[in-house]
Amino acid sequence: MLCQEQRRSDAIPAVGEVVRRLRDEKHITQRELEKLTAGAVSRGYVANLERAKIKMPSPEKLAALAKALGVTRRYILEQTGMAEPLDMTDPYIVELADIFAGLTDEEKEEIVAAARWKAERKRR
Repeated sequence: MLCQEQRRSDAIPAVGEVVRRLRDEKHITQRELEKLTAGAVSRGYVANLERAKIKMPSPEKLAALAKALGVTRRYILEQTGMAEPLDMTDPYIVELADIFAGLTDEEKEEIVAAARWKAERKRR
């Protein structure tokens, strides 16, 4: 029986593999991805991520990559097995998704910050 770490490395793609697949699907180069992140992620960083020299980007770099690739951070993490897919049968998740669709990024950030604050208080 394989340990979980072995199964993950054998069957589930790393973050760099997911980034490479998304980049290839959109027909963009590493240099173009750098520009799409407004320089938040360099071409060299993308290359090292795709070659698995970097295993996990920081949350900020992951967010910049996801935005540039037209997906969410969560999507990338789901593809790597690091996050469970959202349960879109949960009425609360569906309602939040509907609400978020009509908000600006700034308004979304405010709601996310409030939710994080609430979750942190609950953990105490």
